[in-house]
Amino acid sequence: MAPKNPDVVQLTPLEALGIAIKAEIEAAQTYERLANLVKNRALKAKAHFLQEEELKHRALLEKAYARQFPDVGLVLPGCWPGRGSTYAIDKTCVQPVSEWQQAGTSSRRNAA
Repeated sequence: MAPKNPDVVQLTPLEALGIAIKAEIEAAQTYERLANLVKNRALKAKAHFLQEEELKHRALLEKAYARQFPDVGLVLPGCWPGRGSTYAIDKTCVQPVSEWQQAGTSSRRNAA
C-alpha cells in the first residue's frame, strides 16, 4: 500500500461541488471587474460574455448540488481547500443565480 501524500486533500463530493461553485462565482466576478475596467468595446463585450458563461456554469453546478444533496444547505468554501479552511461565505456570494444575472445586466446598462 502506497503512503498517503500529505499534500493531497481528500474531498467529499459535497466539498468538491462547493469548491466548483465558488470557483464559478469568483470567475464571474473577475470578468465583471475586467469589463468595468476596460474601455475597448470588443474586450468589454468579451468579458461580459465570459461572465455570463461562468454564471451558466454556476447554475448547472447548483442544480447538481440540489439534486445530489437536497437536504444540505449550500455552504461554500471561504478559500482554497485545505485543512480547516472551509467556512460559510458572505451573503453576496450565495445569491440565487437569477439575482446575479439581473445585477450583471443592470451594471452593464449603467456602464454603457
